[in-house]
Amino acid sequence: MTENQVNDPIQFSIDHYSAAFIQKIKKELPSAHIHILSVTPVTKIALQKYPQYKHIDAYNTKLQALAINEEV
Repeated sequence: MTENQVNDPIQFSIDHYSAAFIQKIKKELPSAHIHILSVTPVTKIALQKYPQYKHIDAYNTKLQALAINEEV
């Protein structure tokens, strides 16, 4: 794991998603319509069982900003 993956996994994911995925699609399929889907919220019970899910709202906010920045 890189330091960025450990220190800021949300930003690492967003950066990787943008650079490695969206940009590649835009290059290879310039007329493709790209849709970014949010992560479905979880119940309080799921949050208790899987505390890592507490970051879903922050991740979805970053996904929304990514969609705006990438104009998708």
